Amino acid sequence: FKLPIIAMQSIIKTLLFLVTINLWLAYSQCNWPDSTEESFQWEGETRYFCHRGTKNESLTGPYGLFIMYHGCNGNRNNNHGGTKSDWVKIADYHGWVLATGEALDATQEVGGKCWDGGKDLTYAIEMHSRLLNLYDIDESRLFANGWSSGGFFLNGNVGPLHSDLFVSVATTGWTSKNVKVRTPNDWNYLMIFGTNDSTGGTYGNTILGEGGDIPVITQLAQYNNCTKADDPDIETIDTDNTKRTVQHFTFGDCKNADFEFFGVEGMGHGNPTTNNDNIDTVTIQSEFFLRTSAPGDMLVLFKVICLEIFCVIKRFCVSIMCFGPSY
Repeated sequence: FKLPIIAMQSIIKTLLFLVTINLWLAYSQCNWPDSTEESFQWEGETRYFCHRGTKNESLTGPYGLFIMYHGCNGNRNNNHGGTKSDWVKIADYHGWVLATGEALDATQEVGGKCWDGGKDLTYAIEMHSRLLNLYDIDESRLFANGWSSGGFFLNGNVGPLHSDLFVSVATTGWTSKNVKVRTPNDWNYLMIFGTNDSTGGTYGNTILGEGGDIPVITQLAQYNNCTKADDPDIETIDTDNTKRTVQHFTFGDCKNADFEFFGVEGMGHGNPTTNNDNIDTVTIQSEFFLRTSAPGDMLVLFKVICLEIFCVIKRFCVSIMCFGPSY
């Protein structure tokens, strides 16, 4: 009976080896559809990022650029919120180059691959520069989003010193009690935050202020010199395909940059998409980017207008009866 046991052990070892190799490949190589991986030496470290050009053959350059920053314990392949298919469809439809970076392991004391303001900041600037050299980019359409640590990195590290890198930025699952001193005034900003998210702050502090603190969204609106910073317009969104109440805050005309906030009932430290009973934050972010940018060619401008019309119609009809771009 020894031979079958030895053979079984050999088979198990082979399977474990193959599983390990597959896991390593999934983690270490770009697995976004039709993507390319870039690596370069930077400040004594090998750094990576993924990128993919738009597959929309009806569009020619220059293209928009959309860079995504993952949350803690993520990498260039995951932890961005939303699904790959959602982000890829959006990028292809609008003619955006999609890119994802990766933080160093150096900040393990705060949970693994989290972004920081040291080597990660200079790496992010270098990645941005390399992407501009790789593609024909319309610099009026430079977008970024960050989930959790990625959002904190954009607002706390990139924005104060390098807000010229982007035109519009969106974050989910990130806030703080005092953001005034580290909020850029040179990019348009969208924040999405859930009532049950207590990571980095609380919903009550974000909306109402707690312990005498100025509400986070008020700080942001004041910093951008918005005309309705202290008395925003609030639209309650509760449609057939949205099972949770969503409040959309707008703050009037803002001298420095536009600022909007979406508060989501019952949402925790996540980033809901069309696949669950929350709201489609992927579409909300893309629509914000379109509203706050100045497209560099007439075809893209035409598509922006068409999308805005579609969004209005979508709110007044059942989703299965609507016609328009499929997200």
